[in-house]
Amino acid sequence: MAKKRTGSLNKIGYAFLIFVAVGITSWLMKDDTPTNRQNSSQSGGAKAVEVEATRVTPEVSRPGQKLYVQQAGGDVRTGPGPTNPVLISLDMGHELIEFSRHGEWINVGIARTGGKDGWIHSSLVTSVSPGGGSVAPNDPKFDAFVRDVEKLNDKVEPVAGFPFFTAVENLGDGIVQVKAHPQWLAAPRDDRENNLNKLFNLWSAHEASGLPIAVYVADSNGDVVMKKARQ
Repeated sequence: MAKKRTGSLNKIGYAFLIFVAVGITSWLMKDDTPTNRQNSSQSGGAKAVEVEATRVTPEVSRPGQKLYVQQAGGDVRTGPGPTNPVLISLDMGHELIEFSRHGEWINVGIARTGGKDGWIHSSLVTSVSPGGGSVAPNDPKFDAFVRDVEKLNDKVEPVAGFPFFTAVENLGDGIVQVKAHPQWLAAPRDDRENNLNKLFNLWSAHEASGLPIAVYVADSNGDVVMKKARQ
């Protein structure tokens, strides 16, 4: 019996020694030094920073904000993306009204199109008029029209004794206003209508966008007395 009991105790002792040895080995193999803990923390932090850096915060939509095309050939598309068909291509300075945003694309209403709307990339627009303010920006087409009106005056003044038109103003949205000399306003209506048609054809040829335009003829007080428009 004693011998049997001793054997049982030896087995228990061996098992205990094995348990202790395994525990010590596991502890030695575990790399839990302060340096390793710091590296682990830094690795997790780097991942967090990397994720944060790749997150893009969408631009806040400003419904009703006026925007302006900031380069010639600003394409407005039927949907938010470069694969959608081009609805219309606009000149620099064309006014838009923001409706909503989808990522980098803006849904806009297009001035002078009878209520058309579409999508334009945010890189093509600015909230500041290219002219630096809220007035219509400098427009080479309008400048060319003014030169033609001056040429028209140069032709008629030696014959009529006065220039037909005394000032030309760009009202924006495709509308130009020409102030007429008082003696021109007293001319027969048919003659005045012929001159108005001439002005309209000149403006239409220079503007050449296919968008709605108009020519107003006003008296010296600025009151419109005749007009012609294309819708």
